[in-house]
Amino acid sequence: MNLIEERDMLLRAENAIKNHQLKPEELFLFRLFDFKFSYTDDPETCTIEAPLNEIMLGPLRFIHGGFITYLADTCMGHLCFKYLDEPFVALELKTQYLKSVQDGIVVAEARFRKKGKKILFIDCDIRTKEGTPLSTISATFYVLPDKK
Repeated sequence: MNLIEERDMLLRAENAIKNHQLKPEELFLFRLFDFKFSYTDDPETCTIEAPLNEIMLGPLRFIHGGFITYLADTCMGHLCFKYLDEPFVALELKTQYLKSVQDGIVVAEARFRKKGKKILFIDCDIRTKEGTPLSTISATFYVLPDKK
């Protein structure tokens, strides 16, 4: 990491610490990774853009698979935050890696495949900003019982 990138990461980390809140779009890691969230209502989607930097890479200097899964889980969770009124949890995620990159902007887009009353099936695609597919993730989420 060069000196400019180091300074940028230190400033981003300082900002993330100062502005961290336990609510959607405001967590420390979302700010540290510089996630940009957007939504569409028809169809219901959540999109996150994230510029890659060295801390998101694995030892071979390609985007780390754990980061891809984290990005997808975050995107699918925010889809639920935006379009559900009930609390929910992820039951399982399946990640398929198609291609890797070392730099640029990665984009995650999540959408409901099936929206049941208690079980949600969600798909998320990860691609480059230019549209090259990197990964597909499918997940099952559970809507928690109302505790009234």
